[in-house]
This record gives sequence, C-alpha cells and structure tokens, in this order.
Amino acid sequence: MLKESARVLRPGGSLIIGGPNAISSLKLAKLVLGQHPYMPFEPWLSGNYYGHYREYTPKEYQKLIEIAGLRLRRTLVPPEPSRTMTRSRYRHGRVGVPFKERVALYCLYYLDLALRRLRPSVYCVGTKQLLSAQA
Repeated sequence: MLKESARVLRPGGSLIIGGPNAISSLKLAKLVLGQHPYMPFEPWLSGNYYGHYREYTPKEYQKLIEIAGLRLRRTLVPPEPSRTMTRSRYRHGRVGVPFKERVALYCLYYLDLALRRLRPSVYCVGTKQLLSAQA
C-alpha cells in the first residue's frame, strides 16, 4: 500500500504515516507487570479480537518510509496528552485512584515527557524526490 501511495505521489510531495508506538511507556509498564500490552488473553481467544495485528517502533516506521521509496524527511513523536495523565486526571475527579497507582501514572506521564521515543504515537514524513533528483 505504501509503495503504491509513493508511486502516485507527485514529485516533491509528502506522505505522512503514523500510528501507535509499540514501545510506548504504558505498554512497557504493562509488560513489566506481566500483562499483555494490547488486550487480555481470554477475549483474544474468543475470536472477537479486532485490534491491531502489528504495531511499529519509531525505527520501523522510518524503515517503512524507505521501503516505499521515499526519502525520510522527519519523524515526530509528539508530546500529546498522555493517556496515563488523562486517565489520572479523569479518575482524580470522578473515582479517586489508590496512591500507588496514582504515583505510577504520574511516573509514566513524566517518563513520556522526558523520553521522546516512549510516547504513545509516532508519525513519519516521507518525500518523493523531484524528477531531476531521480535521474
């Protein structure tokens, strides 16, 4: 699909791909706690699994751009409001979060701020070379 998108892209045009970061801090925390980062095992066995079959790391998104024949122009791992902070704020106002869980959520939020590559989403911009550069 990416190769076809690159083929029909005008010279000098850009293609943006993006999605969930396979190595986000929340997924790593779940793994450390012995949980699957995407969905519990029993629902997956039921055959009703409709989520992602593959998520990519920032380097893998970059490789996809290159495989499509585009020049990698930029990789963005935006400082979006972390799901951990959003959950924490939501729970503070509604239900209340046990102290240990609240501390863990804030630690994940600050980890996301400090370490770009562990943020929840990744976007890569690839550019098709101009015709003169392709020859």
